[in-house]
Amino acid sequence: PTYMDEGKTINDPIHGHILLSKELVRFIDTPQFQRERDLKQLGTTYFVFPGACHNRFEHSIGVAHLAGRQMGIIKDRQPELEVDPRYVDLVSISGLCHDLGHGPFSHAFEGWVHRRPGFSHWRLA
Repeated sequence: PTYMDEGKTINDPIHGHILLSKELVRFIDTPQFQRERDLKQLGTTYFVFPGACHNRFEHSIGVAHLAGRQMGIIKDRQPELEVDPRYVDLVSISGLCHDLGHGPFSHAFEGWVHRRPGFSHWRLA
């Protein structure tokens, strides 16, 4: 296999070089995930701390990396669990997608919405 058959590598400011599997890249390349680039991870905190400026796109890639890494460690260190290698990617994808249903300004927005009569998190997402 060639280098590109393995996926893509990005340079993350926190975790360094991260190899993204082809499966993760397929999710990242969707319009639903790309919109995460425009949403601030820290919500309204940015107005008080302008240097706190990372977005949900960056955050979710980091979560995917850490979730997959943790699952890989469990698979390697606890062979008696017989973890299927596909689970490592599934857990990474779960980490990648964990914020897709949030509204603008993250949890600050949700607090306001939860107080509204007839609120349903599932309709909001």
